[in-house]
Amino acid sequence: MNLDEIKLKELLKTAIVELLQEQKEVLDDLFAEIMEDIAQYGSVKAKKLISDVKFRSFYSLSSTSVLRLFRAKL
Repeated sequence: MNLDEIKLKELLKTAIVELLQEQKEVLDDLFAEIMEDIAQYGSVKAKKLISDVKFRSFYSLSSTSVLRLFRAKL
């Protein structure tokens, strides 16, 4: 890195830090919304997983019951 690149890098760091400090409320709101979205996504995935497990359990039980009834009639 040459001197101009080092100065530019330091200037960008300073500008970003100042921006973050000045816009703290905006960033707090943004991160809160992001966390809510992540939580909702996780909730939707969990519900789908539970639904899939319930369906598989029901299907497994139904299949077992049908086989038992079929064998009983033989």
